[in-house]
Amino acid sequence: MESTANPETKFYAVPQFQTQRRRFRTTYEEFKKLIKENQKGDLINGVVKMKSPATFRHEKIFIFLSTLMNSFVAAKDLGVVLGSRMLVRIDEFNGYEPDIL
Repeated sequence: MESTANPETKFYAVPQFQTQRRRFRTTYEEFKKLIKENQKGDLINGVVKMKSPATFRHEKIFIFLSTLMNSFVAAKDLGVVLGSRMLVRIDEFNGYEPDIL
């Protein structure tokens, strides 16, 4: 679209741009193929949300909670506590990688 100039005022009309909605959603199966082993991300309503690397503070809290939960689960013979990097499928368009599972 061309801008039109008003010769008397020297103002130019700027074309308006509209944001387009996504026409497709990523499925859980596509998400599994997209996400690499060294990446962390979530699939929320068909949209991939990449996560930034964990901070030192985050890792300290993660280890503390993992140890605490694992001790409790083992003492009560409740099963197993898993760490991050486990991809969990919610439905066709939602999946996430919780820190502790």
